[in-house]
Amino acid sequence: WIDTNIYSPIARNRPHYPFRLLYIGKLGRLKGSDLLPKIMRCLGPDFELRYTGSPEYFGSTIMPTNMTHIGRLEGDAALIAAYRDADALLFPSRLEGFGLVALEAQACGLPVLPTDVASLPEVVLHNKTGKLCSMDDVDAFVAAARSLRDQPARWRQMGVQARNRAMLFFGEEIALQQWISTYDRCLSSA
Repeated sequence: WIDTNIYSPIARNRPHYPFRLLYIGKLGRLKGSDLLPKIMRCLGPDFELRYTGSPEYFGSTIMPTNMTHIGRLEGDAALIAAYRDADALLFPSRLEGFGLVALEAQACGLPVLPTDVASLPEVVLHNKTGKLCSMDDVDAFVAAARSLRDQPARWRQMGVQARNRAMLFFGEEIALQQWISTYDRCLSSA
């Protein structure tokens, strides 16, 4: 669960120009980071990606000019500020245990563009709180990002739905109540 009182959105009626994507996490093959430059080259100058992790991961790859390394984010305040300053989370992970980053982004009112693998479809509802993309499908991520940028009302609606879902199913108070209820049922049946 997450504290949805802390992880919360700011009021915005339209996305940035250029449309601002965010990638939070370690850079590595399992996280799909190798796809980031390919996706951003296809998206072009109408999009920008701010990313964490070590840029050395990309080695001698010539990076697209629409990718900006924002360094390591220390603490909740820096992380929340990055979410609030973005329009959508780009998350092409190939393997994900739970998808905490996707959940944090949704709590901050961001639509999420993840891979349709592992636990991510449990956290992100396709066409409601984000757009699930097939693994390694650069074109799908590009199309998903463009559809959000091209439909600002839909982008805003997805952000609202993402926030509501995070609060309803993954908020700290709800989760704690569910744990207590589960323990009570176990104890009463013993």
